[in-house]
Amino acid sequence: HEATDEHLSKGCPKQCDSMPDIPEKYKTLREITEAIAKADDEIIESYQTSTQRAKRYSRAVLARENYADAKYEVKERTEKATADFLREAAHHDVKHAIHKAEHRLAEARCQAVFKQR
Repeated sequence: HEATDEHLSKGCPKQCDSMPDIPEKYKTLREITEAIAKADDEIIESYQTSTQRAKRYSRAVLARENYADAKYEVKERTEKATADFLREAAHHDVKHAIHKAEHRLAEARCQAVFKQR
């Protein structure tokens, strides 16, 4: 019901919904007018409810999409970090193996020198 303050100050009941005054003798017309106004209010309320529901649904869909994107991003980063870690670990293992081989070689040289003496 969108009655102005001026309209209400003239004694307008809410049910008239800004319609011109209907004389008392036209009871059926008055009831029909009130029924139309009530139906309008219900339609407006339904529309607002539907709009709110649609907004919530849209936000939920957007949140699901953002979650899926974030999950994908985390997966990508995790895979990259894992690959980097494994590459670094392999590099470390190779360096360690070379170092151990150098030690064994040095040890073998020492033993060879001591055997010659």
